[in-house]
Amino acid sequence: MDSCTGEFFYCLFRYQPVAIVAALGLIIASLGILVQRKSWKQKNSLEFEANYSKNKKIIESYTVLDGITKSQMRDAVKAKNILDDKSAAMTTILNVWERAANAIYKDIFDEEYLYQMYCNTVIGIYNKFYPFIQGRRDYRDNPRLFILFERLALKWSYRRQEEDNDNIESALKYSHSLIKEPVNKIV
Repeated sequence: MDSCTGEFFYCLFRYQPVAIVAALGLIIASLGILVQRKSWKQKNSLEFEANYSKNKKIIESYTVLDGITKSQMRDAVKAKNILDDKSAAMTTILNVWERAANAIYKDIFDEEYLYQMYCNTVIGIYNKFYPFIQGRRDYRDNPRLFILFERLALKWSYRRQEEDNDNIESALKYSHSLIKEPVNKIV
């Protein structure tokens, strides 16, 4: 066995070819795990979407809140009655999105997918329910109440503003170019 003072990988390949095969196997397995994790997150996000759109309690909550004003939200907090229909409906919706935000931050849900599907919903809920959120925080003396939902809503709101400011013109040009091209070129 001659001394191998030159290239490390050449010596490794020449005298220990199994190490190269093992390293390649490790790289391929790692890539497979990453792809599988992404698929798992997308599956979880799809399940959330299906459950959210078909959940009777959420649908009823939105029905109860149809047309509610910000002053009615403040009144719901002042009444200190969490069993009131409007308070219960707002709490139900906020709890669903607090859990979703937690899953996003724990890397269980695919944030990009949910952003594309629910960005406007989350921002709208936050803007509309903010007086209720603040009132509940004050009433319960808990400044962390719905904090993950608020963090998500603000993050998505900021991102949406950036997209609107930076990319609206280029997005429109791109969309128009797709419309002008034949369908077989797009697909």
